[in-house]
Amino acid sequence: MIAHHIMPNANKAQSKLNAQSDSSQFQLDAESDHHQSQELFTTGLEDVQHEDVQTLQNANIVRKKATSTMQNSNADAQCYRDSAHAASRELAQLRAEVRNASEPLVFGGIGDSGTRAVAYLVTQLGVWMGKYGETVKKDSRDSRLFINGFNTVACDEDGVSTVEGVVKSYVFYSRSLAPCGSLAYNQSCIANELTWNRGTQWTSSLFRTLWRDTKTYTPKAANQEMYAFGLWGFKHPRASFILPYINHVLDGNFKYVHIVRDGRDIAAGDNQYFFNSICKKYHGPDSELCTDKYENKLELWARLNLDILRFAREHFDPKQFMVVRIEDFVLGDPNCFQRLADFSGTSRARADIVIGKSIRLFTVKKDRYFGNKYSATQRREFSQVAAGNPIVRRANHALGYGIDPWQPVASCSEIPTFGFS
Repeated sequence: MIAHHIMPNANKAQSKLNAQSDSSQFQLDAESDHHQSQELFTTGLEDVQHEDVQTLQNANIVRKKATSTMQNSNADAQCYRDSAHAASRELAQLRAEVRNASEPLVFGGIGDSGTRAVAYLVTQLGVWMGKYGETVKKDSRDSRLFINGFNTVACDEDGVSTVEGVVKSYVFYSRSLAPCGSLAYNQSCIANELTWNRGTQWTSSLFRTLWRDTKTYTPKAANQEMYAFGLWGFKHPRASFILPYINHVLDGNFKYVHIVRDGRDIAAGDNQYFFNSICKKYHGPDSELCTDKYENKLELWARLNLDILRFAREHFDPKQFMVVRIEDFVLGDPNCFQRLADFSGTSRARADIVIGKSIRLFTVKKDRYFGNKYSATQRREFSQVAAGNPIVRRANHALGYGIDPWQPVASCSEIPTFGFS
């Protein structure tokens, strides 16, 4: 059995030679396969090399962009946090400083409505509106503090927090108007935290500066007689454009006086700066409603005033909001003067002194109102436009203006809560 399994020597030698031959052939076959594969690979690479290199380059670009986007996103997120923190800090500082102050009075309106005359009147009634010629402009009695602006924390092009230079109010209110299409905007429709934070910082700085200005000047002996009531505020027509911010930073603790004038007079007047500078922010840059037409100017007047009334209804108590029709003062109704004096918080004694003198100052300007500057034909045409536009009709009704005759349909004392009734 064992002999059967033992190979003779000759057989062993032949087997070895056969194995070597098979091994050599296998090596040759393997080398041949390798060379063929290499040739195929090289040929294939030549065919796709351009596409692969381009793909790799594109992949690198995408990767770099993704990294950059992530870095920018992180920077933007930090910048948003910094902006929000600055807004909270300014807000807390404001509320701490004005904790013991009386409620400020804010006077706004649509340009050319008579805000200047009302600002003069309430100053005489004892409301500190700023130092005339310094923080208050001599020609318009607008607040220079509102005009000049304040520093705010925002984001630069790289998403890095930076303290901006002096920022004007239009920077944030125009970016609030554009997405919302209304003066009655809010934080949610703005949908831009940086805009809201910038406006919060700015408005907080405004009232903190106004209050410091009040505390600096009103205690002086020369001012004590007129400004002994602790009343303070400011006037600027475009205060109406930042009412949502004012309401936010003061937590509703202020009074707002909205001054109006018949839209037919405003739309036909010489001062169209308000329309020219605001319309495209309100309606959009390409809106046909912003072409230089009388009906467009009248409709913008109506829309802006209706926005204010809507915001007031939604956010104000009737006791903190008043509409003043300038025509009521021009007509010389003493009850309308007294109504504003009571709303402002001045004393009856002070009001009695001021109102008599003020009535004469207003009534001498009657020829500038009620369409008196225009021909009978023009007045008729303007009234037809007003009567034919439903938005204008709504505004006239809400504000108590008649179409014919061209004057208020009722005394201010008969409609004490404009927009709420």
